[in-house]
Amino acid sequence: MSRTRSTYVARRVGAIVGYRCLNNSLLGRVKQRGPAFFTKWLYTATARGVHDHEIAAPVLDNRVLTWINEKTDMRLATGTPTTTPRTSLR
Repeated sequence: MSRTRSTYVARRVGAIVGYRCLNNSLLGRVKQRGPAFFTKWLYTATARGVHDHEIAAPVLDNRVLTWINEKTDMRLATGTPTTTPRTSLR
């Protein structure tokens, strides 16, 4: 149910709220999946067949996290949701 809800919410309200639907236990969290899966799901749900659609959610996977941490002043947590406390997009 949360994947359907997250698609609906992401398309109408935004990707951050759609992500919250996937990652919040009160809203039907998808267990044993983490940020990389959630952002890929939301990208697929919001791109609407065009990879650069204006509401297409960005994908945040390990490759992107590594690049951001190495090439910018930002520092994002890495690891799986079950082993590392996360502070991003909750």
